[in-house]
Amino acid sequence: MGLDVTVGQLSLIGAEVDDEGVALAREDFAELSAALVRAGAGPHHEPETLDAGLTYEDRVGGYGSLHHLRRMAAWLAVKRVLPPPLTYQDNTAEDAVLQSFYILHNRDLASRRQQGWLGRLLKGKSPPPAFQHLLWHSDCDGWYVPQDFERVMIDPADPADGRRGMIGSAPRLLAECQVLARAIGLPPGVDPDDYDADGPTGPASDLDDWRRYQIEAYVLSRLIRACEVSIQTGAAVVFC
Repeated sequence: MGLDVTVGQLSLIGAEVDDEGVALAREDFAELSAALVRAGAGPHHEPETLDAGLTYEDRVGGYGSLHHLRRMAAWLAVKRVLPPPLTYQDNTAEDAVLQSFYILHNRDLASRRQQGWLGRLLKGKSPPPAFQHLLWHSDCDGWYVPQDFERVMIDPADPADGRRGMIGSAPRLLAECQVLARAIGLPPGVDPDDYDADGPTGPASDLDDWRRYQIEAYVLSRLIRACEVSIQTGAAVVFC
């Protein structure tokens, strides 16, 4: 089990000549678009066909991999320094900095739900928490659309639905990931998988570059590429 990311989902399903799957996916994207419009944002028009090479599919890693990256974001936001590297077996949920960050998130989330949908999305008086689109989005489901908006959207019409209920901005997620990539010195276009044939399992403690954070670098490279393809093609990033 792990977190997969897809861009161009409708086109990929159509290429498999899966008519039933295409119909279901169209319904999902129609619901996504309706949720955006309810929020006062623009509709989303998912492309049904994309040229070869313009879709993207990959596994970001195990669900714990994403939380390693979120831990790094919390440390940079709160302490302004990179955290000590961890191995994949380490439990990021026990990190005190990350825990404190999510306490603030829960307060912000409760306040937004009480304010009303359009008001909390577009007219909130308080700035959103740092790394909003990385940290406050679902870690296993949901969308990122190629639109620029400040806060992750939470649709009260179906709050239990991970996909329609959690909508992030691909341009904002890209910008946040680029901040983290620069912080660890990950060069643009580098695939950390090329440096670790066994997959990202932990830090290379004897090195003094981005390879100290191989897990985080691996996740960053996948999210950055997914967002770039989303912005280029107009297709949504889908977590699943």
